[in-house]
Amino acid sequence: MVSEAVRLNPHVSFHLASAESLPFLDEAADIVLISLSFHHWRNQTKGLQEIARVLRPGGIFCIAYHTMLLAKLFGRRVKSCKQIQALLVSAGLVIRQHPRLGVRFVLITLAQKPSSCSL
Repeated sequence: MVSEAVRLNPHVSFHLASAESLPFLDEAADIVLISLSFHHWRNQTKGLQEIARVLRPGGIFCIAYHTMLLAKLFGRRVKSCKQIQALLVSAGLVIRQHPRLGVRFVLITLAQKPSSCSL
């Protein structure tokens, strides 16, 4: 996938890394997007902490994830919507939009790193 992305976007820099150890400076990203990979992470809590670290204040995190309907396919690593939201909040992110429950296979939640306030 990265090879194809490089081919299609030769002037863009791509990095391959685990979610638990991102190769970016603190507050370097405006947006972080993950799609259907969360259940593969070795340490989901650490990965979300890393995302919060690299997001700038006010930055947006978008996570697309499998619903519990697919849990039998992926095992216990699939989290419920409420579990994922709790992990996002514990990483220091604020939930901005969360899915309405229904019969779906993929849910998308938007979270944001709070803006720092200086007085």
